[in-house]
Order: sequence, then structure tokens, then C-alpha cells
Amino acid sequence: MAETQTLVSLLERAAGYPNAGLRLLDRQERAQWYPWSEIVRRARRVAGGLQDAGVRGGECIALVYPTCVEFFDAFFGVLLAAPIAPIRDKC
Repeated sequence: MAETQTLVSLLERAAGYPNAGLRLLDRQERAQWYPWSEIVRRARRVAGGLQDAGVRGGECIALVYPTCVEFFDAFFGVLLAAPIAPIRDKC
């Protein structure tokens, strides 16, 4: 039977590859590159803040960011902090 993989498990695995990462372009087409290990570190910091604030699995969380590294910090931080619940009508 194949191992079930989640986005979080894939992110954690990607952090082990120092030459792999996320490249973002700003409006002037200047590139910024972030290794996955840094993305994981930043996401863990966000996850800790969310947990300290009392966020738990199943809660609705809105991410309102432009396309920037902070969006990815928050997105992956939410995934690390609280398991995703099925989509409900409450959100």
C-alpha cells in the first residue's frame, strides 16, 4: 500500500534539499529565492503564534495577502498549526 502524503509531509521532505526552494518575482520582475528549509522555519514560527492565539483544527482562517513570501509563511503555518477540517458552510 502506498504511503499517504500530505502537503505538510512534502514540505518537510523538501526542506532536506538545500538547492530546492521557492522563487518569487516582484512587479519589477526581481527574483527573490527562499530555500524550503527557510520556508519551513518561517511557517513554524507562524504556526506557533497561531497555536498560542488558540487556533485549533477545524476553524476557518482567512489569509489576505498579496503574492509575497509572507503569504507562504501564513499558508504553510496554518497547515502546520491545525489540521484541515472538511469544508463546511460556516466559512
